[in-house]
Parts: sequence; C-alpha cells; structure tokens
Amino acid sequence: MYVKEEGMNWMTTGGLVLLLIASIGCTRDDEMAQKFASSNQAHEEKEAEETVKNKAETAKVMEEMEAARQKELAAAKAQAAPEEEDDGEKPEGNSKTTAELASNDNEKALLAQLETSDQFRPVAKLVKANKGALLPLIRKALRHEIPNVRAQAARVLVIRKDMSKATVKAWTEAIVAEADDDVLGLWAKDIQYGKTKAMVPILYQVFGRVKDMGAKANIAEVLMEMKHEAALPDVLAVLDATDDPMGKVFLISALRRMPHADSKPHLEKLLDHEKELVRVKAQELIDIIDKL
Repeated sequence: MYVKEEGMNWMTTGGLVLLLIASIGCTRDDEMAQKFASSNQAHEEKEAEETVKNKAETAKVMEEMEAARQKELAAAKAQAAPEEEDDGEKPEGNSKTTAELASNDNEKALLAQLETSDQFRPVAKLVKANKGALLPLIRKALRHEIPNVRAQAARVLVIRKDMSKATVKAWTEAIVAEADDDVLGLWAKDIQYGKTKAMVPILYQVFGRVKDMGAKANIAEVLMEMKHEAALPDVLAVLDATDDPMGKVFLISALRRMPHADSKPHLEKLLDHEKELVRVKAQELIDIIDKL
C-alpha cells in the first residue's frame, strides 16, 4: 500500500526495509572486495619477497658451488704440475750448436759423427791419431746442444785419459750448466770408469738437484766409490725419502761402495719393506757393515 500525495510516490514501510537491506548488502560487498584486494596484494607482496629470497639463496648456492669447483680445479692443477726446483736456480743448459763449436768442415764432420750412438771409440781413435790436436774440440763438444754428442765427448776424454786442467775446467763448467739428468748420470759413470777424482766435488755439488733416480744413484755410486764421506748423509737422506723400490735398491748398491756404520740404522728400517729385493739388499749390506 502506498499513498499518493501531490504527485509524489511514497514507499511502503516494507519497501524502505528492502532498500535498506540492499544498501547494507552493497556495503558489505564493497568491504569484502576491499578485504580481498588487500589480501591479494599482501599475498603478491609475500610471493615477491619469497622470490627475491629464493633468488638470493640460489645465487649463494651457485657461488659456493663455483668456489668449490675452482678449488678442485686448483688442487688438480697443483697435483698435475711438475715439481719445481727447490735447490736454487735451474741450470742454464748446454746448447751450443755445431756452427758455434766447429771452425772447419772436418770438425763439423767429427761432431756430426758423435750424434750417432756408439761412435765414441772411432772418434777416440781419431783423436789419438791426430796426437791430441782434436782434444780442444772434444772439450767444447761437452757444451753441444745434442745430448748424445755431450755424452760421447766425455767418453772420448776418458778413453784418451785426458784429465788435464783444461779438461777438468771444461767438464766442470759443462756439469754445472747441464740440465739433462740422463747426461749427468752418464757422465757420472764416465768419471767412475776413469777414476777421475778431480770431478768428484762438482758431482757432489749437483747431486741435490738431480731428480731422476737412476742418474741420482749413478752419482751416489761414484761419490761412495771415491770415498767422498761428506756425501754420505745426503745419500742416506735420499734412501729414506724415495718411495721407488728400485731407487732404494740402487742406492743400497751405491752405499756398498763405502760400507759405513752410519748407514746401518737407515738400512734396518728397510728390513720390513714390502719388496723382498729391498729387504734382501738391506740385510746384505748390514751383514757387511757388521763385519767391519
């Protein structure tokens, strides 16, 4: 029921109630929409924070992994790298060319002959036939760039028994400069063969920087055979330090050239060695020392 008055329609009480309810409903919808929007914004902000946090954590993990990888690479590189010389500067090396050493075609031919293995005897005969005129060239050949020439030149000097002051000087300089352990090992055997005591001090000088165990054992054998007692502690130190079983055998063989009571404690340590040959050789030398 409604009352019409002066052209205006007035709602019934029920109509007013419905309008009020509708208005309240709209207000609630707006509030809920606002709450939803606020909640959604908070959720998005939280997700953004989580994303930033996750990215930071991921970056940190990646940095740690990269650092670990670089550490492993550095360790592998260090392990693969060759050992550096720890006994001072590296030797300069003997590197003279034939053109630098020879003054004529005959001398060039002789040096070329020494490049081939087992030519030291024919060359030694040639030197003898020339009554020593070629000895200066042979001494210079100790500095030749080719290892075979250097090695055989020394053998020629030993065969010709030329241990003159000029030869000792030339050979000493060559040994100091020599960078090839194999050549030093061969020269040591030549010095031993020629019983050239004048060369022992320089051999002892280079003993510490030689890395090849075969060459080191050759030099040790010469030092012991020549009764160079100052070298004994050095030889025993190498015997203790090397992990090479055959290196130990070679060094024991060198020590037999000069049996000494100071060697016994070092040899006794080898009686429990895993290799039978090392144990046998150590015991043999101990027996020799005990009989002194």
